[in-house]
Amino acid sequence: MARPVTDDQRRPPVSGSNASNNPSALPWKSKSPAVENDPGANEFDSVAQGEIPNSWENEAFENDWRTAESQLALGQTADALFALSMWYENPDLSKEQSARLVERLDQLAGSVSYSTQHALQPSYEVRADETLTSISQHFRIPWQFLANVNGVSGPDAVTPGQQLKVVPGPFRCEIDLDRRNLTVFLGRYYAGRFPIEFGQDPFPDPGDYDVIDKTYEGRDFVGTNGQLVTAGDPQNPYGKTILQLTNGLLLHVQQPSQQNQRPGCIMLSEQDLADLFAILSIQSRVVVKASTPTRSNSSDSSPA
Repeated sequence: MARPVTDDQRRPPVSGSNASNNPSALPWKSKSPAVENDPGANEFDSVAQGEIPNSWENEAFENDWRTAESQLALGQTADALFALSMWYENPDLSKEQSARLVERLDQLAGSVSYSTQHALQPSYEVRADETLTSISQHFRIPWQFLANVNGVSGPDAVTPGQQLKVVPGPFRCEIDLDRRNLTVFLGRYYAGRFPIEFGQDPFPDPGDYDVIDKTYEGRDFVGTNGQLVTAGDPQNPYGKTILQLTNGLLLHVQQPSQQNQRPGCIMLSEQDLADLFAILSIQSRVVVKASTPTRSNSSDSSPA
């Protein structure tokens, strides 16, 4: 990516029941009011001096950028996000174009996926005897996602006739070991990004995986030296919140003691993991990729 992932750009604002009720708290809205008040406004209208597009890809991107800006001016937020998502991490873009693209993608993803705006689906009316759990199963998204986006306190705290924001799931994600980031997608729509670290316990070999379990109970840790640390032990580097993938891979919190030593698998901050827990469903696809796949890329570590 063109620049480091920053706190106010990378994270979908899904944690906390009040997030959807406070639009100014959404980083995409607070950083770029022009997206709401004047969608045609753009601080990157001119190409940065010294970075003149010189390829078909650059020109094609600029055409799609102008199309997306026109769609934003018409209130077609989802269409604009769709048009620009295909360019994410395209190696042919200039540094200026990549930076401009990621900033706009983060803004649009906040509105399309994580605000109460009904950009992809009409509002959903709760029927008699329905719960967030049953509704989430229909749309293949976690009930926690619906709760966070709609400001609902729990899986049973909905009433018949209530209108909900829904999206057609499931979400999926791509983990780039070279860039050390995890990018979330909703179908072909970009939906946010998180920084990650990774270790050897087990090493996340490039490939296709699926989420097969989600738990707040932790799991036993067995390090590369065979040492067992049981689930719930404060020294367990996996922590308690875990998304388990096929072939033994795990998404888990990076413990403070892991800043220099990093025993574990795929590690996120506590807040990022909480957000991701509410986004990914059982059977969500996770693709791990690396241009130079090698276990030596990860931090040398041994279990606590």
